[in-house]
Amino acid sequence: MSFLVAVLGALLLQAAPSPSPSSAAGPALTEEAAAALLQKSPAFTGANSARRFARVKKLMHVQEGAQEGWLAEFEWQEADKTRVAVAPITWASAPHEGAWYFQHGGWGVVAVAEDRTIDQVVELMKGAKVRAFEAAAVGDTRSVISAEVAYASTTADGSYGELRCLAEPATCTPGSKYTSMLPKELASLADKTGYRRKFHAGPRTKGGFSAFAYTAVPVKPGETGVRGFCGDDTGRICFTSDGSEPPVLNGRCAPPCQELK
Repeated sequence: MSFLVAVLGALLLQAAPSPSPSSAAGPALTEEAAAALLQKSPAFTGANSARRFARVKKLMHVQEGAQEGWLAEFEWQEADKTRVAVAPITWASAPHEGAWYFQHGGWGVVAVAEDRTIDQVVELMKGAKVRAFEAAAVGDTRSVISAEVAYASTTADGSYGELRCLAEPATCTPGSKYTSMLPKELASLADKTGYRRKFHAGPRTKGGFSAFAYTAVPVKPGETGVRGFCGDDTGRICFTSDGSEPPVLNGRCAPPCQELK
């Protein structure tokens, strides 16, 4: 998994020093250019000089936001065996001072994943992305629950409030001396890290609501997330295994939502 972290962090998020969307990708990478770069990389020099580069089998263009790069699947000979590997290749318009990757002619190799194919790496990347998005959704749900508890402690009757009240307490309680309890970005309920969020108010009270629930479901089930999540004023968080929106009854997560442990 360390290679996967390198691919996601270095290739897709830090592909080039101070890149611009128009130049981050560089020229189109050819198999010849990839082969020349790989043969000069540490994978085939120094302690690995006994390895014999064979060929580039496959190139795949990858992109994350404005950052672009390539995955190169290649073969080499070692101890009379043919082995396969994948290397992320990026373009840098200027030398990288940190020298955290091998660079030649503008192209850079971040790392080499031995005994993996591009298809295997892509599946690992998808899995890591899903896990990261799900973790973010659960983290935001916990943040909302904590903010609601904090807000309720400031109301006369212990009521919960709408998310905008948590972000700017004075808008719901004129003259309130309390500062923001929830980031405005989270209070806006905008789609975030592959998940769509929703606030469910419970029975109304004089000061707000006696209960609440917060749900987060994947925008593209199976791609941006697998499970749908729900958290409420009891402090519990539960999930649906198919990514559907968990049922909510009277401002609380309802069965068959499974409790997250």
